[in-house]
Amino acid sequence: MILQERINELGSGILIINNSKIELIGFTCPERLYDYYNNHMQCYFSMGIYDLKPLDFTYIQNNALFIVEDKNLVTTSKHYFKLLKKDTVKYKTKDKKYTSKVYSISKNEYTNKYRYKDMEISILFDTKEDLLKYFKERFNKEIVF
Repeated sequence: MILQERINELGSGILIINNSKIELIGFTCPERLYDYYNNHMQCYFSMGIYDLKPLDFTYIQNNALFIVEDKNLVTTSKHYFKLLKKDTVKYKTKDKKYTSKVYSISKNEYTNKYRYKDMEISILFDTKEDLLKYFKERFNKEIVF
């Protein structure tokens, strides 16, 4: 299993980047990560070492916490998307057929960026206005959250 797939399926994790490798300590939820990180409890779900490759945290689950650390165990970034809205949008495709799609809107609690996610794509936006504009252009619908 590649690292990106593992991150996408885990409930939380700590990634330690050391030269050309990444050590991943995986957890089922943020609470277990906090128990491990703060109370030194051995409550991890999985551990593994992977080759260093670019990662895309836009695909992580809602309410999953990922902490990225360097080889000195200094935190370099955190990723946690809080769900703001999950709904279905009905729209007309380019070939004039009606269809629907389940989507979710989340906000990264550490970067304050917004995320649009459906079964096909996951996109980050710097502002709420950028996300609203994208939604309007893609589906010709207004969204409120």
